[in-house]
Amino acid sequence: MSGPPAPRVSARRETMGGSSMVACTVPMTALGGGLIALQAMAVSTGLPSTLVLLAACYAIIRGLLNEPR
Repeated sequence: MSGPPAPRVSARRETMGGSSMVACTVPMTALGGGLIALQAMAVSTGLPSTLVLLAACYAIIRGLLNEPR
């Protein structure tokens, strides 16, 4: 890991950034029907990763069962 360290962000700037994100997100999800879209996005991004993890678990178990003794 080379290079200069990352600059530190002040607590005030971090708090203001988080507050502004919440101030923008809440009205968009509440008024625009965005909660349903947000839930659909969570499912559509979670399902492929679940399938990949299940395939990895299957490969690990299969490898353990075929291990020479």
